[in-house]
Amino acid sequence: MIKKLLNKIKKYNFARKLNYTKLKNLSSLGSNYGGWSFVDENELYGTTIISAGLGEDASFDIEFLNKYNAKIIIVDPTRRAILHFK
Repeated sequence: MIKKLLNKIKKYNFARKLNYTKLKNLSSLGSNYGGWSFVDENELYGTTIISAGLGEDASFDIEFLNKYNAKIIIVDPTRRAILHFK
């Protein structure tokens, strides 16, 4: 499992160095404030992601969960974030 994770990290770091405008499968999810762009691959379906420092914008996490049937582990121990999500 760790080896698989490291391979995905390597792919991510490689993709970050590329010119995103040339990637055909570049996707974006979430709001302007809390959104992210990433390489859309079939391997993302059914995955689990850890969202650290979620704050008050879970738009990316919610859209990712719905699109990829994923599990999201939210980590943000700040009082402000806890109160917001309660």
